[in-house]
Amino acid sequence: MLKFLILTFATTVVLGFSNSSSAQTMNFPDRPVTIIVTLGAGGSSDIAVRLLANELSNIWNQSVIVTNRVGGGTVIGTTAIKNARPDGYTWGQISSSFLINPSIRTNLPYDTIKDFKGLTLFVTQPNVLVAHPSFAPNTMKELVAESKKRTVTFTGGAEASSGRLYGEMISGITGIKWLHVPYAAMSPAIPDLLAGRVELGMSGWPDLSAHIKSGRLKAIALSYSRRIDEAPELPTLMETYPEMEKMPYGSSIGLVLPIGVPENIVAKISAGIKQAVASESFKKKAMDLGMFPIYLTPTETDEYIKDQVQSWTKVIRGNNIIIKQ
Repeated sequence: MLKFLILTFATTVVLGFSNSSSAQTMNFPDRPVTIIVTLGAGGSSDIAVRLLANELSNIWNQSVIVTNRVGGGTVIGTTAIKNARPDGYTWGQISSSFLINPSIRTNLPYDTIKDFKGLTLFVTQPNVLVAHPSFAPNTMKELVAESKKRTVTFTGGAEASSGRLYGEMISGITGIKWLHVPYAAMSPAIPDLLAGRVELGMSGWPDLSAHIKSGRLKAIALSYSRRIDEAPELPTLMETYPEMEKMPYGSSIGLVLPIGVPENIVAKISAGIKQAVASESFKKKAMDLGMFPIYLTPTETDEYIKDQVQSWTKVIRGNNIIIKQ
């Protein structure tokens, strides 16, 4: 009799947990969701996340709040993502810095691979090399020739940004050396590019396209796999230097969760994101800004993170790139 009662109780508890988990999934999200952006307001990552958050709010009829936690080369915001409660109500944005930091920082307060669950990549964007209109070179060949005559100033924004690292790789392949001028991010660097105080800059197309279209900056080349419809006359780096095909190109914006979020909740979030990215509204708004919508599953995102961490490590060590901390 006692054994029967214990078995009955155990079965009831298991069923109770199962029903609770099922109900939690069905009702998710029943309160606001927060997405932590590790970069400053107004940049391409911030804009992309806000576009997605707006679509998800409409799909779920629930608030999706975007908050910026900046500093430390994205380490502050990423740490906040790691420390969030793993219930699916806090996500975090990732971009190149998330993937680069493990190869340049020895004291990260998190493990990039083990402490996060990949959620998705939802847009990709070209990087573009630009200069002030008064800068004489107009092509990569002319730029390299000029750079062999004298020291040219260059910025990719932050010291450990992908833009800066692309600049270092270009320098290594072409045998030139640019003087990198670091900023906290690309946003504060742009006024100095517009004023001609820094000669060259490299960042995502959405960060710079308005200034290119207005003529306040001129584009020299794209770091991307192909030319883009917004600027079909603009060549890629690979067209001039085929060996640059081995470089990472463009950049992607994605989302992660703190490790430990239940798989059923991950699946529910993923389904919502897939629907949002496929919407005509999101696609039009993103493409108008020079971003290209994509969708990776959580498993594909995990694989992407591992692959990119390894790739950036090889790039940085292979080119003897030193990042000042």
